[in-house]
Amino acid sequence: MRRGRGGRREPASEHAARHGGHAHVVHLGPEDKKSMHVFATHTGFSGTHQTCRCHEEMLRHTIAAALRSAPRRSGRTVSRFLCSAAEPEPEPHVHIERHGDGVASITLKSGPVNSLSKQTATELVAAITELEEDAEVRGFVLASASPRIFSAGLDINSLIVPDDGNVAELAAFWTSIQEMWLALYTTPLATVAAIPGACPAGGCLLAMSCDVRVMAEGKGKIGLNEVALGIAPPGWLSRLMRDTIGQRLTERLVCTGALLGPEEALEIGLIDEISKTGAASEDAFRRLGELLAVNDHARGVAKVTLRKQSADALRNEQNEDTDDFVRMVSPVKVQAGLTSYLESLKKKG
Repeated sequence: MRRGRGGRREPASEHAARHGGHAHVVHLGPEDKKSMHVFATHTGFSGTHQTCRCHEEMLRHTIAAALRSAPRRSGRTVSRFLCSAAEPEPEPHVHIERHGDGVASITLKSGPVNSLSKQTATELVAAITELEEDAEVRGFVLASASPRIFSAGLDINSLIVPDDGNVAELAAFWTSIQEMWLALYTTPLATVAAIPGACPAGGCLLAMSCDVRVMAEGKGKIGLNEVALGIAPPGWLSRLMRDTIGQRLTERLVCTGALLGPEEALEIGLIDEISKTGAASEDAFRRLGELLAVNDHARGVAKVTLRKQSADALRNEQNEDTDDFVRMVSPVKVQAGLTSYLESLKKKG
């Protein structure tokens, strides 16, 4: 009931009808009253004390209607829902640049170490698709915004299972990594990895998926070192290394988690060229030019044909691969090791 004209107490339904509103009343807490102000600013409703109280009632009804029509979002409050539109968009993790003459670049910029999160993987797939659909683009260099790191590999935070044991996000994360690899590995565009330094685990995955790998001289190392964290690389990733350097060397590197410097990596064919410090991108563009000297259609068809069997192997077992990964990463002992590793990284700053 509300006080109507002449002091008469009137039902909310009568009051709403008189002001063109609805009969529902929503009771909001302090945080949601703050949200009402944000909502009013964007909708034209006034939330000041000078307005008629009926406007506040109308605003309450509008909020309620919005909540009823919106999809359910677990764990989100009314104010979170209302303010979400005002939240800043996350910074992009990849950057596309077109350089002319059919040449483009995709730069990883999810600093400080270009760890591969779901966002990074998803954006990389979108970037590759965009360049494939551009008739003017014939190939691209995959580079890093960091002067010393190509990519440190999978985002460890994405591997942590929440306390409730729900592995849905872990499974979704791994699916994004699978799709990232398929997109990069099977693109008919010419691709060259410009590796400025450290390139372990997932970074090595990206590099091996490119047609050519150029790595800067220095202390940076490359390889699949997942076993050091208690995780075995999936079969498709081990096969990727096997196709690159052979069965025997792959067994030695994958089973020990060994990382190689530029000279040794060049010797076994894991990379194709060593650049001077700071010159990896320049040399990568030169190597891309060499690839583009070949007929695009012929080169692309040959590449896709040669890689089809490995790509199809993952596509045909993608769900099983996700289940296997979740089972491998989710045990308490593995989670404890990942958490301990994260803590050590925090202490290092």
